[in-house]
Amino acid sequence: MADRIRVLIVDDHPVVREGLRALLTVEHDMAVVGEAGSAEDALTSVAQLAPDVVVLDIKLKDGDGTEVCRQIKESRPETAVIMLSAFWDDFLTRRALQAGADGYLLKHAERFDLQKSIRAVASGEPVLDPALVGPVFGQLRQQRALDKEHALTRRDLALLRLVAQGLTNKEIAGHLHLSPHTVKEYLSAIMAKLGAKNRAHAVLLAKEQTDL
Repeated sequence: MADRIRVLIVDDHPVVREGLRALLTVEHDMAVVGEAGSAEDALTSVAQLAPDVVVLDIKLKDGDGTEVCRQIKESRPETAVIMLSAFWDDFLTRRALQAGADGYLLKHAERFDLQKSIRAVASGEPVLDPALVGPVFGQLRQQRALDKEHALTRRDLALLRLVAQGLTNKEIAGHLHLSPHTVKEYLSAIMAKLGAKNRAHAVLLAKEQTDL
């Protein structure tokens, strides 16, 4: 037992738990140390059994699997968590990853994929179902593009520093060798990036996001 990966199965359907146990118990390097059918039982079992890996259903009858994952990672960060879901859901996937999940698999995963994933997370490697790689990385690319679009440039920060000093558009124009009209346009663009209501609000938001 000492040299095996200790696995806890958490699912509110007994048939699913039985099937997962049957798949894993035949592996020479894995040991199913327990099962849980609820969020409460899952947390209790983690505390009592100290598993290496928890295979956790993302939706439980008495709670949110992502919240269970968060609590597991807070109380026992060395335990890896693989979330199982019956379908792709952008919101749930992001919540699971934010909660600290080490793996995310769809329940249609082949037997080898699940076992391979357990071994991977047990050794510290993150796992994402191949069917989700495209959507997840597509969203990450979109988010990076959006972040870049809304990022403040050095020119923006220089202008905001002058605004923070209480200078007027005309005075800022003199400092930056621009026309007052150009300064006004730049300020409008900066406020749009930050979602600011006015100049003072733009300075406040910039200070929260940068070292302005």
